[in-house]
Amino acid sequence: AWVSALNPSVIEAGDPYSAGQGALEAGQRVGAPVVGFCHSDPAALAALHFGEWAKKPVEKRWAKVFSQFDRVVSPSRFIARRLEEAGITNIVIRPLGVEVDTFHPDRRDRDWLLKRTGLPKDARLLCFAGRPAKEKNVDVLIDAVQKLGDPYYLILVGAGQGMPAEDRVIALDYEKDPKAVARIVASADAFVHANDKEPFGLIVLEAMACGRPVVGVNSGGVAETVDDRVGQLAERANADDYAAAIEALFERDIEALGAAARIKTVEQFAWPRVFEELGMLYAEVSGCPQFAMPTPDIRLTG
Repeated sequence: AWVSALNPSVIEAGDPYSAGQGALEAGQRVGAPVVGFCHSDPAALAALHFGEWAKKPVEKRWAKVFSQFDRVVSPSRFIARRLEEAGITNIVIRPLGVEVDTFHPDRRDRDWLLKRTGLPKDARLLCFAGRPAKEKNVDVLIDAVQKLGDPYYLILVGAGQGMPAEDRVIALDYEKDPKAVARIVASADAFVHANDKEPFGLIVLEAMACGRPVVGVNSGGVAETVDDRVGQLAERANADDYAAAIEALFERDIEALGAAARIKTVEQFAWPRVFEELGMLYAEVSGCPQFAMPTPDIRLTG
């Protein structure tokens, strides 16, 4: 009811369930178009955690809700294809954005990170920050680093919680302050991410904004933001392929790759640019040209 009281020109729902149903009801009440943002693939997650039998029922419910929106925003072609497979047609691809001032190369302090972790100066510091979730394939990262051996080390921010101690792996506590996360990520040598079904991978963009090259997997949303100009992609999410990709990255100029990653992120994924593209979508669905007002020029800083 309170959404209806605002008399909105357009409503965006961040998920298709409680918030989505409320948004659809409010949209019908006031005659406003409703946009649904698809942030995940719950059917794939259900299959991963409960078995393939759980995939179809979840996908059916997912499709039923999303089919009611006037537009469905997908952050990647990967998720757009999953929506299409579920029978959704009114899809627009719009990436998420990153706080390029918070996640910035100026936060780099490698000596501080070495001191905090007790590692030697010649260490090659790989970092992953995220939830300790099964789909993140943290085990692939750990196995790859153990396979590589000296001088590689893996720093897990949050993702190592509850895990037994592992050789060459340093588990740091979850950090809720984005600036603290940015300092750790910027101070590592490279960022690693092995989820091959990642819907988008915002933390990958944040690492790139910090001026760090990324090792990902050649599938899922990460493969749409990481290419050989800003990092390295493993062919598959297994320890052998991933270890080979890490080695290949360090045979290149990682500082040049990191600088290119920063430029790409600022030019394509800074929030003002992302909001401008979303505004054009809102203008289209609502008929209100004010949504398409241009944002100030985005300047590359650092």
